[in-house]
Amino acid sequence: EKPEVAYKLRLSGNGCNNKPMKNLYASIQYMAENISSAIVLYSLGKDSTVMLDLFNKFMKGRYTPVFLYYCENLESKNKVIRYYEKRYNIKIEQYPHYETTYLISREGKNIKRLTMADTFAALRAKYNIEYIALGWEACESLARACMLKTFDNGIDWKYKKLTPLHIWAKKDIDNYIKQNRLILAPEVYSGFRNIDIYKGESLEWLKNNFPDDYQKWVTKYPMAQADFIRWQEYGK
Repeated sequence: EKPEVAYKLRLSGNGCNNKPMKNLYASIQYMAENISSAIVLYSLGKDSTVMLDLFNKFMKGRYTPVFLYYCENLESKNKVIRYYEKRYNIKIEQYPHYETTYLISREGKNIKRLTMADTFAALRAKYNIEYIALGWEACESLARACMLKTFDNGIDWKYKKLTPLHIWAKKDIDNYIKQNRLILAPEVYSGFRNIDIYKGESLEWLKNNFPDDYQKWVTKYPMAQADFIRWQEYGK
């Protein structure tokens, strides 16, 4: 069943500023027509939440969402994950983020530092899916814009990456979230961006709002607690 027409035809831009109008759904439609399945990297942030919703509308049953975690079983993350699992009737897989190897190495442990490429290779092997979708946008930086220009309507055929939001502006993301009543990570409503690594003020927020998550974080990363105490004494 195809998505509602309203989703297809919503456009960004208008004639008042003489800029060409853009179909925000051109890329995800192109992907739905040419890609059989995809891994969708979901971080609970704005961009990946919009991307998750788009895949649910245009490629329902043909995508595997994966949350890359820094610490297992944080309720502040899992409550949002459970919400979307119920809303879309899906299972959001969870897999360690490659940067956890850096955080663990800070604890004095001898561990191989992994890269994004290592994690992508592991995910492709685990789920037997070639293409990985990312919430990258051209508006984020000049370097990102130049790279995305080499893609075919958001598809990198060579390195098997999908970027359905490549022409979206931040206002498009915000409007879509509001119109579709998408929820975000709880810290966003306290003025933070989606938090991956907790430190300083964000770790204080975690301690005050999700004390069990705070204990899980500092148990896994004891150096974080030492850094936090130092921040409380000298960094505020």
